[in-house]
Amino acid sequence: MKRFIGLFVLCLMLVVSISFAGEEEIKFGKKIFSAVALNNSSDTSEVFNLQGAPRGIRSISYVFNTTSTHADARINLDFYISPTGVTGTYARSTDGYSILSAVHEASGIDTNGIDTVSFDTTLAGFIYFVITETATQAAVLDVYYNRQ
Repeated sequence: MKRFIGLFVLCLMLVVSISFAGEEEIKFGKKIFSAVALNNSSDTSEVFNLQGAPRGIRSISYVFNTTSTHADARINLDFYISPTGVTGTYARSTDGYSILSAVHEASGIDTNGIDTVSFDTTLAGFIYFVITETATQAAVLDVYYNRQ
C-alpha cells in the first residue's frame, strides 16, 4: 500500500510538472514593469515565451505609486504577439483590444490605484507588453503578469 501511495504521488508530481512545462519564464506575479515612470511616453517589456503554455485567461495586476502619480495621468497597456520567435515580427492581436485603457491612480474596485484585470491571449508563441501614459501627466506604477 505504501508503494502504491508513493507511486501515485510521484505520478501526480510528474503530471503537475508537465502541465507547467514551457511556461517557466512566466510565473504568477512576474513583475513586467517596476516603478515605471511615464509622462506622455511608453515603455516596452521583455519578450515572454508562450510556447507550450496553455491558451487561456491571463491577468495583469497594477499598483500605482499614488504619492508620485498625478491625478490626471492615464495609462494604457497593450500586448503584441508573434508566432515566429523572440526576434520575429510582432503585431497587435486581431482581438484588437487594450488590456488597460485610461486607468489612473483612483482606478480599481476600491478606487485606490490597485487592480487585477483578466485578458485572453490569442494563440501565439511569444508576447510582449507596451505601457503608455496618454494625458501628459506623471505616473509611476508597477505592473505584474499573472497566469490563471
